[in-house]
Amino acid sequence: MKNPPLNRSLATLIPAAILWYILFQTRLVNFWMMLTISTLILMFFSIWLNGGTGVKGTLTIRNIGIGALSGLLLYLFFRGSYEIVKGLDFMTGGVQGVYVLGVGTPILYVALLLLFPISPAEEIYWRGLIQRGLQRRVSPVVAWLLTTAVYTGVHLPTLNPPLLITAFVGGLVWGYLFMRTKSVTAGIVSHIIFNELIFVLLPLGI
Repeated sequence: MKNPPLNRSLATLIPAAILWYILFQTRLVNFWMMLTISTLILMFFSIWLNGGTGVKGTLTIRNIGIGALSGLLLYLFFRGSYEIVKGLDFMTGGVQGVYVLGVGTPILYVALLLLFPISPAEEIYWRGLIQRGLQRRVSPVVAWLLTTAVYTGVHLPTLNPPLLITAFVGGLVWGYLFMRTKSVTAGIVSHIIFNELIFVLLPLGI
Protein backbone atom coordinates (compact mmCIF):
# COMPACT_ATOMS: atom_id res chain seq x y z
CA MET A 1 0.00 0.00 0.00
CA LYS A 2 1.40 3.33 -1.06
CA ASN A 3 1.65 6.02 1.63
CA PRO A 4 2.43 9.41 0.06
CA PRO A 5 4.26 12.02 2.15
CA LEU A 6 1.71 13.97 4.15
CA ASN A 7 3.00 17.31 2.88
CA ARG A 8 2.23 16.28 -0.71
CA SER A 9 -1.30 15.27 0.25
CA LEU A 10 -1.90 18.48 2.19
CA ALA A 11 -0.48 20.56 -0.65
CA THR A 12 -3.50 19.51 -2.72
CA LEU A 13 -5.68 21.50 -0.32
CA ILE A 14 -4.50 24.67 -2.07
CA PRO A 15 -5.99 23.78 -5.47
CA ALA A 16 -9.03 22.34 -3.65
CA ALA A 17 -9.65 25.70 -1.97
CA ILE A 18 -9.13 27.55 -5.25
CA LEU A 19 -11.54 25.24 -7.07
CA TRP A 20 -14.24 25.71 -4.43
CA TYR A 21 -13.75 29.48 -4.51
CA ILE A 22 -14.20 29.50 -8.28
CA LEU A 23 -17.19 27.18 -7.92
CA PHE A 24 -19.13 29.41 -5.58
CA GLN A 25 -17.82 32.89 -6.36
CA THR A 26 -17.74 32.88 -10.16
CA ARG A 27 -20.01 31.75 -12.95
CA LEU A 28 -17.36 30.76 -15.46
CA VAL A 29 -19.28 27.63 -16.37
CA ASN A 30 -22.44 25.85 -15.30
CA PHE A 31 -22.36 25.11 -11.54
CA TRP A 32 -22.83 21.35 -11.90
CA MET A 33 -20.25 21.13 -14.66
CA MET A 34 -17.75 23.08 -12.56
CA LEU A 35 -18.44 20.85 -9.55
CA THR A 36 -17.92 17.79 -11.74
CA ILE A 37 -14.59 19.10 -13.02
CA SER A 38 -13.48 20.07 -9.52
CA THR A 39 -14.29 16.72 -7.94
CA LEU A 40 -12.65 14.82 -10.79
CA ILE A 41 -9.46 16.82 -10.21
CA LEU A 42 -9.57 16.00 -6.50
CA MET A 43 -10.15 12.32 -7.23
CA PHE A 44 -7.18 12.37 -9.58
CA PHE A 45 -5.01 13.73 -6.76
CA SER A 46 -6.09 10.88 -4.51
CA ILE A 47 -5.52 8.17 -7.11
CA TRP A 48 -2.17 9.66 -8.12
CA LEU A 49 -0.81 10.07 -4.61
CA ASN A 50 -2.32 6.91 -3.15
CA GLY A 51 -1.50 4.70 -6.10
CA GLY A 52 -5.16 3.81 -6.29
CA THR A 53 -5.56 2.82 -2.64
CA GLY A 54 -7.69 5.88 -1.95
CA VAL A 55 -10.33 4.43 -4.23
CA LYS A 56 -10.44 1.01 -2.71
CA GLY A 57 -13.11 0.31 -0.15
CA THR A 58 -14.41 -2.67 1.70
CA LEU A 59 -17.43 -3.46 -0.45
CA THR A 60 -19.46 -5.42 2.08
CA ILE A 61 -23.17 -5.61 2.79
CA ARG A 62 -22.47 -4.15 6.22
CA ASN A 63 -20.66 -1.07 4.89
CA ILE A 64 -23.26 -0.52 2.19
CA GLY A 65 -26.04 -0.83 4.78
CA ILE A 66 -24.31 1.55 7.18
CA GLY A 67 -23.81 4.02 4.38
CA ALA A 68 -27.42 3.80 3.18
CA LEU A 69 -28.84 4.22 6.68
CA SER A 70 -26.55 7.12 7.57
CA GLY A 71 -27.35 8.90 4.29
CA LEU A 72 -31.07 8.62 4.97
CA LEU A 73 -30.73 9.72 8.61
CA LEU A 74 -28.55 12.65 7.59
CA TYR A 75 -31.20 13.81 5.14
CA LEU A 76 -33.96 13.42 7.76
CA PHE A 77 -31.87 15.46 10.20
CA PHE A 78 -31.63 18.34 7.76
CA ARG A 79 -35.27 18.00 6.71
CA GLY A 80 -36.35 18.24 10.34
CA SER A 81 -33.93 21.08 11.06
CA TYR A 82 -35.25 23.02 8.08
CA GLU A 83 -38.81 22.74 9.36
CA ILE A 84 -37.63 24.29 12.63
CA VAL A 85 -35.68 27.22 11.15
CA LYS A 86 -37.63 27.92 7.96
CA GLY A 87 -39.14 30.99 9.58
CA LEU A 88 -35.71 32.62 9.60
CA ASP A 89 -35.18 34.51 6.35
CA PHE A 90 -31.39 34.15 6.34
CA MET A 91 -31.71 30.37 6.66
CA THR A 92 -34.39 29.88 4.01
CA GLY A 93 -32.59 32.35 1.77
CA GLY A 94 -29.36 30.41 2.19
CA VAL A 95 -31.06 27.12 1.33
CA GLN A 96 -32.72 28.55 -1.75
CA GLY A 97 -29.42 30.19 -2.71
CA VAL A 98 -27.86 26.73 -3.02
CA TYR A 99 -30.64 25.47 -5.27
CA VAL A 100 -30.48 28.59 -7.45
CA LEU A 101 -26.90 27.67 -8.40
CA GLY A 102 -28.14 24.73 -10.42
CA VAL A 103 -31.21 26.31 -12.02
CA GLY A 104 -31.56 25.36 -15.68
CA THR A 105 -29.73 22.05 -15.40
CA PRO A 106 -31.86 18.98 -16.27
CA ILE A 107 -32.63 17.05 -13.11
CA LEU A 108 -31.62 13.71 -14.64
CA TYR A 109 -28.24 15.23 -15.51
CA VAL A 110 -27.82 16.36 -11.89
CA ALA A 111 -28.82 12.93 -10.57
CA LEU A 112 -26.29 11.15 -12.76
CA LEU A 113 -23.47 13.54 -11.87
CA LEU A 114 -24.19 13.13 -8.15
CA LEU A 115 -24.04 9.36 -8.58
CA PHE A 116 -20.69 9.72 -10.34
CA PRO A 117 -18.32 11.44 -10.10
CA ILE A 118 -19.35 14.09 -7.57
CA SER A 119 -20.29 12.14 -4.43
CA PRO A 120 -17.72 9.30 -4.75
CA ALA A 121 -14.93 11.69 -5.75
CA GLU A 122 -15.43 13.88 -2.68
CA GLU A 123 -15.14 10.87 -0.37
CA ILE A 124 -12.17 9.44 -2.23
CA TYR A 125 -10.35 12.75 -1.81
CA TRP A 126 -11.40 14.08 1.60
CA ARG A 127 -11.50 10.82 3.48
CA GLY A 128 -9.41 8.56 1.22
CA LEU A 129 -6.51 10.99 0.88
CA ILE A 130 -6.66 13.80 3.44
CA GLN A 131 -8.10 12.03 6.49
CA ARG A 132 -6.20 8.85 5.73
CA GLY A 133 -2.95 10.79 5.46
CA LEU A 134 -3.53 12.69 8.70
CA GLN A 135 -4.24 9.44 10.54
CA ARG A 136 -0.64 8.40 9.98
CA ARG A 137 0.57 11.44 11.95
CA VAL A 138 -2.11 12.05 14.55
CA SER A 139 -4.79 10.02 16.27
CA PRO A 140 -7.82 8.94 14.21
CA VAL A 141 -10.08 11.26 16.20
CA VAL A 142 -7.84 14.29 15.63
CA ALA A 143 -7.53 13.40 11.93
CA TRP A 144 -11.32 13.15 11.71
CA LEU A 145 -11.85 16.55 13.33
CA LEU A 146 -9.10 18.25 11.33
CA THR A 147 -10.45 16.90 8.05
CA THR A 148 -13.96 18.04 8.97
CA ALA A 149 -12.65 21.52 9.81
CA VAL A 150 -10.83 21.85 6.48
CA TYR A 151 -13.77 20.40 4.54
CA THR A 152 -16.01 23.00 6.15
CA GLY A 153 -13.40 25.70 5.61
CA VAL A 154 -13.31 25.37 1.83
CA HIS A 155 -17.01 26.29 1.87
CA LEU A 156 -16.39 29.55 3.78
CA PRO A 157 -16.27 31.72 0.61
CA THR A 158 -19.96 30.93 0.09
CA LEU A 159 -20.86 32.92 3.23
CA ASN A 160 -23.94 30.69 3.25
CA PRO A 161 -24.86 29.50 6.79
CA PRO A 162 -26.97 26.48 5.74
CA LEU A 163 -24.28 25.29 3.34
CA LEU A 164 -21.56 25.68 5.99
CA ILE A 165 -23.65 23.78 8.52
CA THR A 166 -24.32 21.04 5.97
CA ALA A 167 -20.61 20.76 5.16
CA PHE A 168 -19.73 20.58 8.87
CA VAL A 169 -22.34 18.01 9.86
CA GLY A 170 -21.85 15.97 6.69
CA GLY A 171 -18.08 16.09 7.17
CA LEU A 172 -18.46 14.82 10.71
CA VAL A 173 -20.68 11.93 9.63
CA TRP A 174 -18.64 10.84 6.61
CA GLY A 175 -15.36 11.26 8.46
CA TYR A 176 -16.70 9.18 11.34
CA LEU A 177 -17.75 6.43 8.93
CA PHE A 178 -14.25 6.36 7.47
CA MET A 179 -12.65 6.32 10.92
CA ARG A 180 -14.79 3.42 12.11
CA THR A 181 -14.94 1.29 8.95
CA LYS A 182 -11.45 2.17 7.62
CA SER A 183 -13.06 2.30 4.19
CA VAL A 184 -14.50 4.91 1.85
CA THR A 185 -17.37 2.59 0.88
CA ALA A 186 -19.84 3.59 3.61
CA GLY A 187 -19.09 7.27 3.12
CA ILE A 188 -19.58 7.05 -0.64
CA VAL A 189 -22.94 5.32 -0.27
CA SER A 190 -24.03 7.78 2.43
CA HIS A 191 -22.90 10.80 0.41
CA ILE A 192 -24.70 9.58 -2.72
CA ILE A 193 -27.98 8.92 -0.94
CA PHE A 194 -27.89 12.22 0.93
CA ASN A 195 -27.11 14.21 -2.20
CA GLU A 196 -29.72 12.47 -4.32
CA LEU A 197 -32.38 13.08 -1.68
CA ILE A 198 -31.57 16.70 -0.95
CA PHE A 199 -30.89 17.83 -4.53
CA VAL A 200 -33.06 15.57 -6.70
CA LEU A 201 -35.78 13.57 -4.97
CA LEU A 202 -36.87 15.64 -1.96
CA PRO A 203 -35.27 19.11 -1.98
CA LEU A 204 -35.79 21.24 1.10
CA GLY A 205 -38.58 23.76 0.93
CA ILE A 206 -40.75 21.52 -1.26
